[in-house]
Amino acid sequence: QEPIFFICPILQALFPFFPASRSIAQNPNRKANTGIHSHKNRNLFYATMDNIVRILKKEVTFEITPNKESEQSLGLESQVKTKVLFKVKTTNPNRYYVKPNIGILGPRETTQLRLVLNALPSVPDDIASSKDKFLIQVAPYPDAG
Repeated sequence: QEPIFFICPILQALFPFFPASRSIAQNPNRKANTGIHSHKNRNLFYATMDNIVRILKKEVTFEITPNKESEQSLGLESQVKTKVLFKVKTTNPNRYYVKPNIGILGPRETTQLRLVLNALPSVPDDIASSKDKFLIQVAPYPDAG
């Protein structure tokens, strides 16, 4: 039997109030260039996901062969000079697993994630209409001080 290929999108989410660096906060002219904007009622800032962590693919393609796992790698690249927490979720945890699914990215560090489609006894009938997705969430690393 010929393998079936399934494309799964990678979504991204950002902790809503990611703190900006002091130099950006003190220089309003730099805000527009960095994607960081002040929040009206808080002394915190919001940044776009691409300014914090760059995801090196927007989708992954799994080869579905009965009784065989399919694996893809996905790179996460920190764009900031501080540590960043990340967590990866899937809409179908019975079908996929991710290693590591949580972690800490060091300053300007890149890490590779393993996205694995579990072995399936057969190609699911609903695979063409499947809405399976991966969600990558990031948040600032809490200061110890």
